[in-house]
Amino acid sequence: MNEDSRMWRSIKKLTKAEPIDPEQVGVDSRFILSSHYELVMPGTYYVEHVTGIKAWSEPALVLVVLLNHPAWPSAQQHVLYYGLSRSFFSSGVDPSDEGRTKLMGATLPILKGDIGQIGNSDVRDSLPKTKFVQD
Repeated sequence: MNEDSRMWRSIKKLTKAEPIDPEQVGVDSRFILSSHYELVMPGTYYVEHVTGIKAWSEPALVLVVLLNHPAWPSAQQHVLYYGLSRSFFSSGVDPSDEGRTKLMGATLPILKGDIGQIGNSDVRDSLPKTKFVQD
């Protein structure tokens, strides 16, 4: 698989932002967390050996987590990205409620660690850095 970060794009926002309880994540209760889901087209592809044509991946379900903390400067909000590839979220065109529940469930155990690593270059702070999870 190859990656072209310029090709990542949001196809559509699937849900409105909803709050996440910081206690559910296991972080300081002063954190302000919210999330929404998007259908995105990843920038990953593979090259057909015979033709040399790029075959782009299918859409992915992405959980976008917005976070802020009163101790941070007022303009400093962070965003983290977690995804499920299409084969893991549904058999239909759009992700189902079950797919969104599966993604949230797989994200919660790793979210606390990522919040603690904000500022580290490995943190999923842009769409091309989406962390793909499995249940």
